Amino acid sequence: MLAGADLLSPNCVACEDYRFDSPGSRAAGLVIWEWDATGRRYTSLARTRVLQGVFDLIEPAVAIAAGDDGKASEYWTFGGIGDGGALSDEMWHARSDPQAGVGPAEPVRTLWLAPVERRESEPWPTARSGAVLAVRGSGWGIPFVTDEPGSVGGGTATAPGGVGQSPPSGLVLVGGRGPNGPLSDVWFHDGSWSRVADLPEVDGGLVDAGAVVAEGKLWLFGGETRSGPTAGLWQVDLETGKTTRVSQDGAWPEARRSPALTFDEVRRRLVVFGGFDAQGRAATDVWAFGLSAGGWTALAPTCTGAGCPAVTGKELAVVDPARRELTVVADPAGPDGEAGSWSLAQGIWRTGEELVVLPEREDCNGDGVNDLPWGARCGSGSGGFPDYGRLLCDPSAGALACRLPAKPAGEVAAWTVPGLRAVAAAGGRVAVLAERRLDILRVGPAGALVTERSVVLARPAHDVALWRGQALVGDDGGLVAIRLADGATLGRVSTCGKARRVFLDGNRALVLGLRGLLVASLDESAGPAPLQDLRIYPGPGGDLIVSHGSGCSLWYSLVDLACELTGACTWSHRLPSVFHDGRLTFNQLLWTYELDFSRAVPALPVVAEEARTGFLRDISHESPYLYVNGVAGATAVYDERSDAGWEYAGRHDVPLWVHGSAATAGYRFLVDGEVLRMAEEQ
Repeated sequence: MLAGADLLSPNCVACEDYRFDSPGSRAAGLVIWEWDATGRRYTSLARTRVLQGVFDLIEPAVAIAAGDDGKASEYWTFGGIGDGGALSDEMWHARSDPQAGVGPAEPVRTLWLAPVERRESEPWPTARSGAVLAVRGSGWGIPFVTDEPGSVGGGTATAPGGVGQSPPSGLVLVGGRGPNGPLSDVWFHDGSWSRVADLPEVDGGLVDAGAVVAEGKLWLFGGETRSGPTAGLWQVDLETGKTTRVSQDGAWPEARRSPALTFDEVRRRLVVFGGFDAQGRAATDVWAFGLSAGGWTALAPTCTGAGCPAVTGKELAVVDPARRELTVVADPAGPDGEAGSWSLAQGIWRTGEELVVLPEREDCNGDGVNDLPWGARCGSGSGGFPDYGRLLCDPSAGALACRLPAKPAGEVAAWTVPGLRAVAAAGGRVAVLAERRLDILRVGPAGALVTERSVVLARPAHDVALWRGQALVGDDGGLVAIRLADGATLGRVSTCGKARRVFLDGNRALVLGLRGLLVASLDESAGPAPLQDLRIYPGPGGDLIVSHGSGCSLWYSLVDLACELTGACTWSHRLPSVFHDGRLTFNQLLWTYELDFSRAVPALPVVAEEARTGFLRDISHESPYLYVNGVAGATAVYDERSDAGWEYAGRHDVPLWVHGSAATAGYRFLVDGEVLRMAEEQ
């Protein structure tokens, strides 16, 4: 709901579309907004038109039901504060007009609102505000008989567009603030109201609790009782009405009123953000309650400063099932209304505008020039492992600043592995390559690593990748496929020169050497098969030449030997390179190249970029930036969006992350010399 002052403001654009035909003194209109998770912004979904009487309530309890299209098809309100500050026991019901939005003449979807008639013999909840109202989803409806717009009689409201019946759905009403203080009653509505229970173990009653429906229960957290804010957690069975309070054991969030509560369907856990403590201080921490394990876990501590969500008590929390990140949808009338939302993305609070990466957001001081490298990774003193921040605008300084993670990742363990070369991780498995030995580990409960098997390799190896039950090893002779189930060798493809890096591109592998590049197809039940055997070498002026291979002379072996003797192949004998978005970026001597593999075999890959960067030790990519580690501690970041090619955007302070790591099952692994480091993933 938007208050009258908002809808009547001269600055409110096109507000006439959303005002009631007969506004009250407190409420000028009701608007249902849809949150666009992709665009990370509000979009107007529906306005409300009143069929009978005058709706003039603020802060009512609201329940919304969605139609088959996922958009709000009806909503109900109960109670609220009326004119003069009196509490109300009014119940209103709105449903969508099936003809709205059909043509360009009616671009705004409309919901038609009418009061629900109270029959004298029917039990009815007392007047209240700050209650919880939710859809139960079990078997009742209010008919909307369409005859003449605006006619109401016998408890039946009329809307344009034909005869309709609201979708079957029941309601549950819990608590709120009554004339004499907090209320504890629980009511069901299945065509009529019935009181089914009272909240147990609550001091007087419960007001302004966070609430969400999950797995057949209404969950309530926090709120205010007669003695002040509470940290209680209750559940109401939406079939039986049985109401229980969860025992408060172990780690637990602090008491708060008006928190935002949501449900993470993928992880089966409640997530809470925000609210206010007894002194009125905003809570900006994040907690999760697992429905399986039954305990609270702190996901992020209290956030302070400019890079934190504002708390007004009217936020909405949602967990994106695809991204698996918490988004706090801001109060449209609050200080973050323009930002729209904050998401806890990779452990760092970022606004929806920052995540959409609009070009104007990269200009911190408003001089018309983007500040680079805006959005790039930055260090928190750890070198980028295990934690990192993001370079974002600091409004107070008008310049880039490193926004640190809300909850930095912590290192779990470290092991010395003689001859350590590379690590790969996928599907809960970790492959550790130590020259002539390959260890296959599985991440067990609480992060414990369990060894599944060790494989002795025939030749010294340099890199490994995991693909569908296989370990793909690049060694001195080429690419070897090893079955993880039993350690058996499925097949081998020879390369011209040593295979120093192995990258996956769907159902094929790219195997990079100093002067050779093998493209091989992969099969789940057999070894790899060669698709292309290419030769790559710098030409005059540094231009890269790519051609089909024709034999493999002793010269290629001498190039490998010289590289290792001079140290140009780095201590691990791997090449500084990265594969991203169908492109292979690698360094050869003083030059760095990028090959585009988007064209189908047998077409040669296209040289998409080349630049004189000097000798490099490591390369990493995170769109739109290329990060490199040079010699003697030198670092650089390049912006790949420039029409003129890679544009130097400054230095970075995350050399360990650039060096390369692998992640699975919530943990990240880093090769640091001959030490394998394991950390929680941020």
